[in-house]
Amino acid sequence: MGGANGGEYTVVRLNRIAKTALQVGWKAVPFKSTVRPIARRVVSSRLMPGCWMRSLRAYRIFSLQYGHLRSAATMRSIDRAGEPLPWITYPAVEFLKQLDLSDKSVFEYGCGGSTIFWGRAARTVDSVEHVEDFYREIRPMLPSNCSLSLEIYPEAYLNAIARRGEPYDVIVIDGHSRVACSRIAPAYLKPGGFIVLDNSEWFYEAAANLREADLIEVDMSGFAPINDFVSTTSFFFHRDYRVKPKADRQPVGAIGSVPKPNFSKVTGPAERSAP
Repeated sequence: MGGANGGEYTVVRLNRIAKTALQVGWKAVPFKSTVRPIARRVVSSRLMPGCWMRSLRAYRIFSLQYGHLRSAATMRSIDRAGEPLPWITYPAVEFLKQLDLSDKSVFEYGCGGSTIFWGRAARTVDSVEHVEDFYREIRPMLPSNCSLSLEIYPEAYLNAIARRGEPYDVIVIDGHSRVACSRIAPAYLKPGGFIVLDNSEWFYEAAANLREADLIEVDMSGFAPINDFVSTTSFFFHRDYRVKPKADRQPVGAIGSVPKPNFSKVTGPAERSAP
């Protein structure tokens, strides 16, 4: 057993050995009532190696397995393999990865690596951008099912969503004028779809507009690629939301998750049989 899995197996084995040694040693300790409070303080101390191991594992998951270290170093929203990600929170990305969007249409205010991500996941993607240099950088990288338009004037940018003449299954608000976009977007959302608003804690007026459009808000706070601070990506679901998962169940384990422990099936007192 090699690589990361072999290292994790070794850590688990060492932890079990250490736990067994502590249990055996504890049985030989006299005056347990006096020693127990002191032992608890020592074991829970931040100076103990057990705390370090948990923190190191969390660092490995975040910086290496999620790819945040590579993302921060390159200043690009990418995963550990260098593949593009939306510049939204990791919990939001993990949620999107579970969905089967292969027959869905997406409209995106603000292009980027997210446009490539959506293009690989959805049937069609229409995106609008207002920065010409960024538009010229991203356009050659897009899959064939993506269209990208440049609109430098605010009115044209806001109304680009109406150009197709049909509503969309998914609408992403992650560019400029987010509050104004939030007033327009709900009219172009298909029944059963959803809207993604990034940095919703900054644009709380936009979040209020989407709630007032009778959409159901779910906030996903956490770290995002590149960033060294926590932010919030909010989903606003149509009340007939029906997007199916890719797998036969949802949720599935995210990056860094562990298998389910062997819990007892009965977690409370057994019911008394009826007389």
